[in-house]
Amino acid sequence: VLPLVLQTKPKLILDVGGNTGKWAISCANYSKDVRVIILDLPGQLKKAMHNVKNQDLQERITGISANILEDLPSIPDEIDVIWMSQFLDCFSETEIESMLKRFHARMDDQTILYILELFGDRQRFEATAFSLYNTSLYFTCIANGVSKMYHSKDMLRLLKSAGFRITAETDHIGIGHTLLECRRK
Repeated sequence: VLPLVLQTKPKLILDVGGNTGKWAISCANYSKDVRVIILDLPGQLKKAMHNVKNQDLQERITGISANILEDLPSIPDEIDVIWMSQFLDCFSETEIESMLKRFHARMDDQTILYILELFGDRQRFEATAFSLYNTSLYFTCIANGVSKMYHSKDMLRLLKSAGFRITAETDHIGIGHTLLECRRK
């Protein structure tokens, strides 16, 4: 997905839920002109920044520590791209809509929100969809009680409710991911 996300030549990407920093590092290695800010929980951000330092990319990859369920911290106005990869499926619909509304309020008309998710209804094979839905059961029942693999129609509804329009949908990335490109209405 790097060519899709970086096709507009963004200068600054906000990687929401950056986890280990792998995506941020891949962006920095793909384009020497891009800077990335990883936004994640304190413990996770520490691990990501350790990996960034090991790649000697700390001049172009920085971090913001926050729990965005509580509040969206101050983020630079010049963000060109907001990236969420398999992030929203960790939350309930109410939490997703709240987060999306807060990001929407911080975006301008040029900012692009990219969401990369697995949707059971967009899989090529029935067995893949079956596996996703059963993974969803695990997350909902055992992991944290709210995570689940969403139906694409539910995610699109939440995005529209938060004030977004979907400008592109790319299915079947890799084994079965969908990339949603979203902008403010």
